[in-house]
Amino acid sequence: MSEKTNTTGALDIGAVLSAARMKRDLSIATAAMQSNLSQEIIERLEQNRFAEIGAPVFTRGYLGLYARFLGLNEAAVSQAFNKIKSEPAPELRLTAANIESQARPYRRRSYLGSWLLLIPVVAIGGILLYQLFDNNSWLMTQINGAFNAPQASGETTPAEGGSANSGNEIVLEVGGTPLSPEGTPLSPESAQNIPGLTPPPASDSSATNSEQGAETPASDTPPASTANRGIQLSFSVESWIEIKDSGNKKVLSKLVKAGEKIELPADGAPYNLNLGRPDGVVMLINGQEQPLENYRQKNSGRRFNVDVPNG
Repeated sequence: MSEKTNTTGALDIGAVLSAARMKRDLSIATAAMQSNLSQEIIERLEQNRFAEIGAPVFTRGYLGLYARFLGLNEAAVSQAFNKIKSEPAPELRLTAANIESQARPYRRRSYLGSWLLLIPVVAIGGILLYQLFDNNSWLMTQINGAFNAPQASGETTPAEGGSANSGNEIVLEVGGTPLSPEGTPLSPESAQNIPGLTPPPASDSSATNSEQGAETPASDTPPASTANRGIQLSFSVESWIEIKDSGNKKVLSKLVKAGEKIELPADGAPYNLNLGRPDGVVMLINGQEQPLENYRQKNSGRRFNVDVPNG
């Protein structure tokens, strides 16, 4: 491993990693696909932007994995990173104002105001619990009355245009045709047994039945075209892929083997695709094959924005 140092004399880890990658004639995208690391992590490692990666334990793990992939001395890279992280922290200096504040006596905070606010809240909560658990309380009486009033009025008030028989069943009469409470037409024989209701001729009932049969709507069946809505990606070669939906949320990020297929629903469109080997991918939109080249982002060879039309 070549000894490259920065201005402070420490080993320039990023320069060593970048030189090893270029020596193997690998691009960042190819290195990310083969090492199972994201391109953002590799770029930050090669630019010494370790603070943007996260905790040192994660950065140390990424460095070891990437160094082992490039054929470098993993222990030497880890030791160089430990020296960077073990630099002494800046010395803390106490000013005169800080010393004076340390000398002030400690004052106990008073929580009297908080307790005074808490007492009414507890009292109101206790009253509400009592009202809810007591069926004879004023609150439960109001709730039961609000829910039971519509039901009671529906039982005592007959519907307009109807008449009640001896069995307290409401029979509606629409267009001269008697209907049962369920809404089905009554035969002339059944209508004769209901006092105060004149049964219509049998022909009217049959005509009504034929009209109702003709007006029966067909079952709602979704169009066949909506069944295939979405995006399907078929891979003929091994390729790394990263997919983000319309909300810029990562949907998938992995290494896809040859022969695998990925299906994306239309609800998440438009999608942002990042493909390691776009030349080995066939894309279907709503069941129709579409050239992937038509969706390529400007100034990019691997990123694509793909939307799903409504038709």
